[in-house]
Amino acid sequence: MDTKKQMNTDVAIRLHVHS
Repeated sequence: MDTKKQMNTDVAIRLHVHS
């Protein structure tokens, strides 16, 4: 559960950084 949430955050942050 925590792993999935962390992955989602990592993806969101990566998308933000990419933008």
